[in-house]
Amino acid sequence: QDSVAYLPPMVTGQALEYTFYVVFLTGVTVGVIRVESSYSSDFTGTWPAEATVTYQATAPNQQVVHLTALNQAIRLRISTTVANGVMKAYYMVATRA
Repeated sequence: QDSVAYLPPMVTGQALEYTFYVVFLTGVTVGVIRVESSYSSDFTGTWPAEATVTYQATAPNQQVVHLTALNQAIRLRISTTVANGVMKAYYMVATRA
């Protein structure tokens, strides 16, 4: 719980649109992932949630989150332990020309 993965600054400083795929693989029975943003990856307080992805009943499955925003820092945080299996996350971004 409370494990985090940060998007690299070279991505977050330039991206305008984000798509995240959160994939719960076979065996998962529970898990919640929060997509959070901040003005700085060094911020030590509570980051606001852009989206919350909750495990849905049958694994394997995937869920998608779309964001349109200019954020200096974005992270995915496990807010409820992913139990009995593995969760993977993938992201795609659209940047300014």
